[in-house]
Formats: sequence, C-alpha cells, structure tokens
Amino acid sequence: MIMSEKPSWITRLAERLKRIRWRRLLIEMLIALAIFIAIDQWRSKDLLATAQTAPQSVLPTLAGKTAALPARGTTLVYFFAPWCTVCHLSIGNLKGLAVQQPELNIQLVALDYQSTQEVREFIADQQLPFPVLMGNSQTFGDWQIRAYPTYYLVDGAGTIQARSMGYSTQVGLWVRSVL
Repeated sequence: MIMSEKPSWITRLAERLKRIRWRRLLIEMLIALAIFIAIDQWRSKDLLATAQTAPQSVLPTLAGKTAALPARGTTLVYFFAPWCTVCHLSIGNLKGLAVQQPELNIQLVALDYQSTQEVREFIADQQLPFPVLMGNSQTFGDWQIRAYPTYYLVDGAGTIQARSMGYSTQVGLWVRSVL
C-alpha cells in the first residue's frame, strides 16, 4: 500500500460522515423552516383572516388624486410608516416582485405619518414607482394593522389570499403571491 492512499475503511467512513452531515443539515433546515412558519403564523394571528373579504375604501393618493383600495385585479397591499426602519429595509423588495410578476398590482398605503412631505421623501429615497395611498385611522382599524410593514394579498374578487407582517424578502413576497 502506498503511504498517500487511505485504507478503504477510512474512505467508507468519510463518505458515511458526508451523508450523515447532509441529512443532518437537511433536518436542521426543515426544523428552522417550521419554526419560521410558526413564528410568522403567530405574528399574523391578529390580522384579517385569509378567505375574508378585504375592506373597500377610496383614499387620497400622494399624487393628489383618489384611488380604490384594493385596486382591481390581484393586488399586494403594503402598509408602511415612513419612520419604520424595517419598512426602509424591505420596501425595495417590491420592485423585484413587480419585475417578476408584472400582472400583480402593488399599492403602498402610508400610515402613521406626520406630513405628506415625510411620505414624499420616503418614496423618493426608495425610488418607488407604485401608487401611494394616504391612509388614516379608519384604514388602520379596517385592515387591523398592528405593526409595520404589513402585507395583504387580495385577489380580483376582493378576497384576502395571504397576509404577513414584518420583513419579507423578495422570494417570500413572490411565494405568498403565487400560492
């Protein structure tokens, strides 16, 4: 036997350890996913229920017009506050979602703002092309907003299909919008 060659039992052991590591990694990933889903469900428990009809309203827009909330067709409604750090981090993911799903309407609803100028600056900093509706305390209550950001996916019939609260990646938004 050449000195650089490993005995066959060492090779078999090394291969077995690799398989065990992959299995363990897969199990740990599945456990982490289950924990994440459980936390997301717990955080969303006070939001409007899925399969419920979404509240309907007409709100002023940042552009000075009015718009229906939710829009016609499948719509992702994103509630935010301009001072919200998590909103600053997550709102850019909507741009990628819009590229992936151009048929999806995306509406931003500003809440808890001090002035229209504050909202205008937030939108300009983020370079967002979506319509911005100016919500109020009734919007806050009707949609059962508890924290920012809050997302609702509403289908063309006005039924809530998905909901979430807090940071969501572009992939997370995409998954909610296609399921």
